[in-house]
Amino acid sequence: MQVDVQLMQRFDPELMMQRLFFPLNWLDDRAVLVLVQDPHDLYIDETLTEKLPTAEIVKVLGTEDDITRLIDHYY
Repeated sequence: MQVDVQLMQRFDPELMMQRLFFPLNWLDDRAVLVLVQDPHDLYIDETLTEKLPTAEIVKVLGTEDDITRLIDHYY
């Protein structure tokens, strides 16, 4: 799994741990791939839109363990 470190660093790791999401990488110049535990969590949508206002958000499901492992590894 490829991770765009610059993209990931735009987000607070405590918030990512609390809401269980992890921005992985850009799919193209507009779409960003985000690993989420709950694809219906509107707070995640708001957070992503605030930081990436013109991006199309593409969500993929991940487990809590997957997400926390990535956060622990990169932070």
